[in-house]
Amino acid sequence: MGLNKYKIYPLHLGTINRECSNMIYRTNPGVKVDFPLVAYFVTNGETKVLFDTGAFVPENGYVPAGKPNGPYIQKKEQRIDNALMAIGVDCDEIKTVVLSHLHWDHAGSCHFFKNAKFIVQKIEYEYALNPIKIHQFPYKRDEFENLDFKFVDGDIEIGDGLRLILTPGHTPGSQTLLVDTEQGIYGLVADLVNTRECWESDPKLANGYHTDLIVHYQSFEKVAASTDYILEGHEIRVFDYKKYPC
Repeated sequence: MGLNKYKIYPLHLGTINRECSNMIYRTNPGVKVDFPLVAYFVTNGETKVLFDTGAFVPENGYVPAGKPNGPYIQKKEQRIDNALMAIGVDCDEIKTVVLSHLHWDHAGSCHFFKNAKFIVQKIEYEYALNPIKIHQFPYKRDEFENLDFKFVDGDIEIGDGLRLILTPGHTPGSQTLLVDTEQGIYGLVADLVNTRECWESDPKLANGYHTDLIVHYQSFEKVAASTDYILEGHEIRVFDYKKYPC
């Protein structure tokens, strides 16, 4: 592996079942579809960074329909600590966790990482503490308010070959991690781009849940100009390969 060239490992952290148009703007309303929860482990052999932590299900690995955030299934091997252990990584080794945003399905398992700093956009944290009522349900304050945060403001380098860019639209402080690999720049985009269909459609398709649709599309343009490849936030095909570049 070249100096500061990273590998990216997708982690499957469970499955939610949602109306398609909830995840893909104005697409197949009323049709229920399974979507994976995804996090990414990024390393160059020395630096170890986790992008998102997924959700946490304390009982039986199942949240039924009608309960908050249900239906959601998480098998034992899909819990974040077990998913990392499957690729030889202990949670205690992780010193840096980048949170794309603070929704429950991306920041719900932060408690596994006792030695980590959590990098989040300051505007995201501030909004998560006081969102408008219609946006309250995805934010679980007790899961994130006591974390050891490192707040950032906009685009910033966080290490050689690792850069954060602010990509709002889904939430006010959503961010993308740009990763320098031997194949080019990968963008870990989380819920800015839920599925491959969203990115490959013309025009591109926003997340069905967004706080600012116009800004969302501006973030699409920013990511397209900054990356050679992207890895989506809820796309099952990211698991076609165990690591990227493959």
